[in-house]
Amino acid sequence: MTYGMNEFIRDLVEKDISPDDQIYDYLSDTDIPRLEVLLHRLDHIRSLDAKEIAKSRSKPHPHSSVRSVRGRQAAMLGKVLEQIMLTLLKGCRCISVGANIRSTTSEIDFLVQVGPLALVIPIFKSAKTHLIGEAKCYSSGFKSEWVNELVGIMQLHSANHSIIFTASPSKVLRAEHRHAIQLHGVKGDRVIPFGLAQVKEIAGGKNFLKVLSDQYVRVLNATNDLAI
Repeated sequence: MTYGMNEFIRDLVEKDISPDDQIYDYLSDTDIPRLEVLLHRLDHIRSLDAKEIAKSRSKPHPHSSVRSVRGRQAAMLGKVLEQIMLTLLKGCRCISVGANIRSTTSEIDFLVQVGPLALVIPIFKSAKTHLIGEAKCYSSGFKSEWVNELVGIMQLHSANHSIIFTASPSKVLRAEHRHAIQLHGVKGDRVIPFGLAQVKEIAGGKNFLKVLSDQYVRVLNATNDLAI
């Protein structure tokens, strides 16, 4: 006798195991130790004092000015953020991920191709074939311009869903940012902000796809608690 989906779900329920949690855990298994290392590295780079570093270097050093040190610091932060995002995305067995994709019109940080199993996750089901991602690692806060620019890039790549991965300071997004996301959403272009608040949830034990799905629902409903 074939053991079907109904029997599988019934057995899980009888054992007080959430079928949804089992699906999330099967589809996404994040390397938490690596994620914690990368978060620690991000914090360490951010804690460096550019003025003190510049002061300690002699003139022949290629990065002896404060401006140069800060530029190098920003580049390192961007690289670590990219590694964090790839750790999350590549932990999913239902999608395939490419980084730094160049086309005839533009370059995108991440291209996420949706596999058949991914269609049980709302954001991937709605995205259909693929979505794109951009990494923004700035000391400044979230910007509406990021949303507008990313929607333009989405259109160039025949995508209607995207994720802004940002390492900007964690905070609840201001009304103007939520409105920008909502206005594009009305036209069918979905931009999901994903920040360190969400990454730290995952490092604390939450499933990446569950956290992403929760963030997606907040975007769809334009809730006041949409945060990064």
